[in-house]
Amino acid sequence: MCSSCQVTSFQFDGPRKFCTCVEILYRNGIHGGRYFLCFEWSNNGSHYSKSAASGRVWQDCSTLYTHRLARIYAGWWPFFIIYCIAWVVLGSRNEKNLLNSFLLIPQSLNLNLLPITWTLSFELYLYTMLGILLLFPRRFLQPAVLASGLFVAISTIYFFITDFYRPRRFSEVTILHEFFLFPLILEFAAGFLIFHFVAKHKSAQAWWPWAMSALGLGVAAIYYQLHADLLHPSGLAGFHHAPQRVLLVGGASVCLVAFALIAPAAKGSLANLTAKLGDASYSMYLGHIAVLNVLVCLPIASLYFRSFR
Repeated sequence: MCSSCQVTSFQFDGPRKFCTCVEILYRNGIHGGRYFLCFEWSNNGSHYSKSAASGRVWQDCSTLYTHRLARIYAGWWPFFIIYCIAWVVLGSRNEKNLLNSFLLIPQSLNLNLLPITWTLSFELYLYTMLGILLLFPRRFLQPAVLASGLFVAISTIYFFITDFYRPRRFSEVTILHEFFLFPLILEFAAGFLIFHFVAKHKSAQAWWPWAMSALGLGVAAIYYQLHADLLHPSGLAGFHHAPQRVLLVGGASVCLVAFALIAPAAKGSLANLTAKLGDASYSMYLGHIAVLNVLVCLPIASLYFRSFR
């Protein structure tokens, strides 16, 4: 499908449209946004290659920050106002740090006005890391990403061996463990590096091994979630199974990244529609808690939900 592709000929418009479809579906699953984060990292790897070659590193870095931060905060702040009003009106006694929540500063989930916004904090973390990498000479880029990934991988293995992810040790968890050294970073690094791997190796540009690997790992993740002896009801979606989540869900997402790099560009009105829906879903998933609470308050809906109790 793409046996003659080179780095400079990789076009990301098609994969972007493909990943928006995956994002719409996957944000409603048990690991919202996992695939999207890896797709974003790979796409930004392409962005770096082009900017480094053109000598527009500082310009592209500032443009990237302006665009991405504007999209994140513009999507979050309207929901922040809604949830803040609800928090005050309902008289919730739960302590929240509104300033950190407003600015998406990393903090404990119970202090977030909306817990799911930890994903947006990771997005900001991603772009901060990317901005720093843009300042590296090109020859140091891959070693820097690889070294960072190895450091987090070694830390994850150490924490896993020492039972740090067990619920009984959760009181020892700090922002270092659940943010700066969180295994999710491995997905960022892998998504970045997979671009260069697929671009350089023609043998890696066959689509079916990546598609089958993504399917196999995805099925394994579902099976693990449903049948494994989980340490916590949240399963793969929680902190206590972060290493398994990265291996299964992260592995599947990296394979999808490789598949998207190889896939031809989608064209037509349907492709444009899915791209727009994907952009909207970047912040749309922030409203699902409010929507569900409104539905539960409706008489007919409340009867429906009570039938599952």
